[in-house]
Amino acid sequence: MKTPPFEHEIGIDTYGSSLAGIGGKLRVCIDDFRVNEIFLYPPKKEKGNFTIAEISCRNWETHTLVQEIAHRLHLSQRRISFAGTKDKRAWTTQLMSFDHVSPEQLSGLRIKDVSFENIYQSDVPVRIGGLLGNRFEITIRNIPNTVKATHITSLLSVFHTWGGFPNYYGIQRFGIIRPITHLVGQFMVHGEFEKAVLTYVAHPLNGEKDETYQLREDLEKTRDYKKAFHSYPDSLNFEKAMLYALAQSPDDF
Repeated sequence: MKTPPFEHEIGIDTYGSSLAGIGGKLRVCIDDFRVNEIFLYPPKKEKGNFTIAEISCRNWETHTLVQEIAHRLHLSQRRISFAGTKDKRAWTTQLMSFDHVSPEQLSGLRIKDVSFENIYQSDVPVRIGGLLGNRFEITIRNIPNTVKATHITSLLSVFHTWGGFPNYYGIQRFGIIRPITHLVGQFMVHGEFEKAVLTYVAHPLNGEKDETYQLREDLEKTRDYKKAFHSYPDSLNFEKAMLYALAQSPDDF
């Protein structure tokens, strides 16, 4: 089975099965992708310094949600921790901990498409990697009428025989519009932080909006971080955070 060009570019040249897939489309709407964290609950402590909560949200990327919660509670983002990041275009449920935030403060928050449940206190925070795994519910739409149940069964039988399937890091992990995070990571591993930063904030790619492409191209040529900070749209919030830091310290990559 030939892999699509966008997957070949990030190093995926084989699939777990040689059988043809069933076609269809993923994520036609946000509700088609649901992720539920399998929690490792920190122990309950009535007077613990950390408030733990199960947070369910729709169409919120984890870091962006942390920023919003921190803004609403007037505290540093460093006082909020979680076990793992979750997708934006999805319904997700995950565990978070809040340092020196009362359960009442948390339960009183009102954020669109976000709910806080099973709130309690602990003397131990939620830490990165502190989860058993994730449970996914994925809806595939627009499957051709020619696909029969026997076809699906034959596909699944291969993975039942193996006891699972390869845990590939696919295009979803690297970014569909800007698949560059593997390049950023490579530069960081080799200690090339300037290249890592510039790949993230500049490095225009085909497929981006024309305006964004031009802004990244200008930054790559001029290295004018202050101008880029004021020019980049607010939707590029991670880039703007990095550009703000670079405008203050242009050589501190």
